[in-house]
Amino acid sequence: MQTDALIDGMNALGYKVSNLSQRELWHGYDVFLERRKKARFEFISANVVWQDTGEPVVPATTVVRVPLRDGAKVKDVRVGFIGLTRNDPAFQKEGPAGRRIVTVDAYAAAEKQVPALKQKADIVVALVALGLEEARQLPKRVKNIDLVVGADPTPGKTGMITRSDDFPEDTQFGRTRLLFAGDQGKVLGDVRLFFDAKRSVASTQRAIIQLSREWPDDPRLAEVMDRVKVAVNEYNKQKTIADSPFAAPAAAAVPQEPAYTGSERCATCHARRRRCSRTWAASPATAPRAGTPMRCSRGTARSTSPSASPATPGKTPPTTSRPSTSPRSSTGTGPRPDADGGANPLP
Repeated sequence: MQTDALIDGMNALGYKVSNLSQRELWHGYDVFLERRKKARFEFISANVVWQDTGEPVVPATTVVRVPLRDGAKVKDVRVGFIGLTRNDPAFQKEGPAGRRIVTVDAYAAAEKQVPALKQKADIVVALVALGLEEARQLPKRVKNIDLVVGADPTPGKTGMITRSDDFPEDTQFGRTRLLFAGDQGKVLGDVRLFFDAKRSVASTQRAIIQLSREWPDDPRLAEVMDRVKVAVNEYNKQKTIADSPFAAPAAAAVPQEPAYTGSERCATCHARRRRCSRTWAASPATAPRAGTPMRCSRGTARSTSPSASPATPGKTPPTTSRPSTSPRSSTGTGPRPDADGGANPLP
C-alpha cells in the first residue's frame, strides 16, 4: 500500500527516472513488475543483474532530453542517467523460470556502462543507493560522471544529507559534484546546472531545502496522501476488529459428506478403504462423528462430516470386501495386502 502510494506520488511530481535497488524487489520480482506498470517513469540499474547472464534486470542507463529556459545559449541538453546500488553478496531474488537476481560491484558496472552513455549524452548523472563514502569514491574510480545524486541505504543513515556549505573536497571531485538529500521526502535537493554553448557544464549551484510546514502542499500530492490515509485507516480498523477477543465468531463450517481422504494415486491399491467411505455416505444414520476413524473389515477411512448419531461401539459397518484367495505371486499377479493388512486386487 505504501509502495503504491510512493509510485502515485512520483507520478504526480513528474519523475522521469528512478534507480532500482534491492528494496524494490523485497516482495518479489512479480510484484515489482506489477508496480512497474503503474509508474510513468523509467527504472534503471547497471548492477542489479540476472545471475546466469550478468545482464541488467532493467535498462542500465537512459537518456532524457531536457529543455532549457528561455535565453539559454542552447535549447536543450541530453542528460544521461545510470543507476547504481550497493553490492550485497547475500542478496538474491528468484525471477521467472527459476532465474535469480543478484547484485554485482557498482564500480565495475559503472566503468562498463559510462563510456557508451557519454557518447549519447551531454552530461552524465549517477543515481546511487550507496554509502556516502562509497559515493565519494565513484567519481574517483569512473571518469565522465558530472553529478552524483543519491541516498545512503544503510539502516540508521538513510537521512544522510550533504550540506551546501561543506568543504569542497567532501562533495567536489574534479568536475563532478555530489549531493545527498536524505529520505522520506523531508528534504528537497536542488541542483542547478549552467551550460555553455557547447552543452558542457559551466557552473553548478546546490541547495538543501527543508520542507517544513511553511511550504504549502502540492494539490496533487495532497490528494494522493488523503487517499492513502483513508486506505490505511480502513485497513487498521478491519485488522483491529479481526484481532479483538470480542469479535463475532466465525460462521460455522458447512457439513460435508464423508470422503476418502487418501490420494487418487493410492485409491487403486486401497480400493476397500475408498468403498468404505462411500458406504458411509450412503448410510449417514450410522456414520461416525467427524474426525473419528471409520472401521472397515480391513483398514480405516476418516470421516469428515458430523453425524446425527455415532456408530455403535464394537459394531463393524457392512462392507463389500473380497478375501484373498492366494498369496501374491512373484510376477505381480493376484491380490496383494494393502497398508492396513487387507487384500486388494492389482490394477
